[in-house]
Amino acid sequence: MQPLTDLYVSAFPGHDVSLQPRPDGTFVLALKSAGNQALIKVIAGKTVYSQAAANDEILSLKREVLIRDNALSGNSVHCTAHKLPTYSGQELSLRAMQSLFNRRRISL
Repeated sequence: MQPLTDLYVSAFPGHDVSLQPRPDGTFVLALKSAGNQALIKVIAGKTVYSQAAANDEILSLKREVLIRDNALSGNSVHCTAHKLPTYSGQELSLRAMQSLFNRRRISL
């Protein structure tokens, strides 16, 4: 299976994109801009081989680049989180979200 490096390159046209594999199955992604600013991040292997996971990672990286450049506005589409973070990495079900909300409301 070929990594989706073209997807990352096309998402960041003003940056030099390098994607290096690591022995543990993850990848080191380096985004270097013309001003010699670099954003280096270790990403999971699934974000390199899966189209949907790559799109989510690209959105997250674009948000980090905007934060680094102090260009992030409050109404930007990159400010919104599409998925709630969990410790296991799995998505929360609707019932779990409702019960977590109810527990938080009771404790207040």
